Amino acid sequence: MTGFVHLRVHSEYSLLDSTVRIKDLLAHARTVGAPAVAVTDECNLFALVKFYRAALAAGIKPIVGADIRLRTESGLLRATLLCQHRNGYRNLSRILTLAQLEGRSDGRAVVEARWLAQHHEGLIVLLSGMEEELAQSLRAGRMDAALETVKPWQELLGDRLYLDIQR
Repeated sequence: MTGFVHLRVHSEYSLLDSTVRIKDLLAHARTVGAPAVAVTDECNLFALVKFYRAALAAGIKPIVGADIRLRTESGLLRATLLCQHRNGYRNLSRILTLAQLEGRSDGRAVVEARWLAQHHEGLIVLLSGMEEELAQSLRAGRMDAALETVKPWQELLGDRLYLDIQR
């Protein structure tokens, strides 16, 4: 096994940006020896049942999650929400339902920060994106500003908060 686990894969059910088929994803994961894989479609769980069953049948641990656009006081952040357990799945379902029903912006679902604050139990949060305030502070070497941006999320989520750094 490689030990590498993809935590942000969009499937064919991520309606705007992917054509990755569940069967092909799991075949590739098996080929490279990945012990687990996450499907994190854009603000939906449409692939969940198909993915979960197929991953278990393939001997690969399914990780359930979603990529979201998170509206904060300072603007939109990109984040990935991963479920730790059943209660995390319930909370993710609540958050995504609220986003679809009440959080529409420019035709896309957006999660309000307060919804995540209310329904965070059982969720691991990966904050990401290079255009946001956090990334700009890190690039400029302003560690104090970067820590100030993360502080409220750290207080809320504790060790379930991760910074997703990408090229």
